[in-house]
Amino acid sequence: MGERLSALIFKNGLTVRELKEFIKDWPEIDSNGNPTEVWVEIGEGVSAPALEVWPLNCKREKEGEFADILFGPGTHISPETY
Repeated sequence: MGERLSALIFKNGLTVRELKEFIKDWPEIDSNGNPTEVWVEIGEGVSAPALEVWPLNCKREKEGEFADILFGPGTHISPETY
């Protein structure tokens, strides 16, 4: 099984740099022509498609604005959004 099909563990947390490196060659479409998706684990053995991307721990400094990234399952989306 290739690295892409194996879990990776980031003991100090996954950085944006590591995420970019990990997905740089990730296929955008599968063999059936369907787009590959981003999912999040919402419980042990339970996952859901990522429907939200949030800035987290935002800060403004003289060098610019900075934030971490949070992927969510859509719990903050109202039905009117669809």
